[in-house]
Amino acid sequence: MTLIDFNSLRLVYVKKPLIDLTERSRKFLKLDPSGSSFILEDAEVPPGIHVIRIDVRDTAGRPGSSYIKFEVVQ
Repeated sequence: MTLIDFNSLRLVYVKKPLIDLTERSRKFLKLDPSGSSFILEDAEVPPGIHVIRIDVRDTAGRPGSSYIKFEVVQ
């Protein structure tokens, strides 16, 4: 079974210029018990529409990327 290489995980806020959120988010990130996904808990995000790029590799070294877009309302 191939799992997420948690150390390869990078979170990038998509705007100009790009903002690497990896280190400031690290304390809120953890792997789920299966090791096949991660959880971001208790992070504070300002109101607005946000786009985050997630870059990660699996334990076999294969890269993957995805974008998430979400809105935070007051």
